[in-house]
Amino acid sequence: SPQIYNLEREIIKLLFEGNSEIVEFISYHISPEEFAVDMHLKLANLVYESFRNNESIIAGSLLGKITDGDLQSYVQELTFEKYAISKNWEEIYPGVPQDQILQKVARDTVKKFKVEEIDFKIKNNLKLIENVQDEEERVNIMKLNRDLELEKTSIAKDLDGNNLN
Repeated sequence: SPQIYNLEREIIKLLFEGNSEIVEFISYHISPEEFAVDMHLKLANLVYESFRNNESIIAGSLLGKITDGDLQSYVQELTFEKYAISKNWEEIYPGVPQDQILQKVARDTVKKFKVEEIDFKIKNNLKLIENVQDEEERVNIMKLNRDLELEKTSIAKDLDGNNLN
């Protein structure tokens, strides 16, 4: 969906900030396999692997590891957008340190991503329910949706980003 694509794009921008706390936070909550867009999967793997190996996670260093020209162009576009967005953050949160702003944006973006991912599963299950003839299977899918709703609530509480602490 366009929402997932845009959220993945924001997550990749955050990963290319070069902030190890942000990379650690995102990699803890989102595995590379959760990315629906192949480019985002490749870029997340690159950042996660560099982070795990204690290598530089600065955009310039990571860019040097990318051999695919289209992928390099995409990262350059993202990092250029990142700087324009950073100025907006400073206007929205005047006087708040950049690290705190990044942490809030990362928390909010991961939360939205996880919730959107669950909503997508729920929508697919609702379509299944419409087409299932077996009542027992229908009930099982409904239970699965209930569990997904509970998981969504849990994620929303765990990743609540209303403050900048």
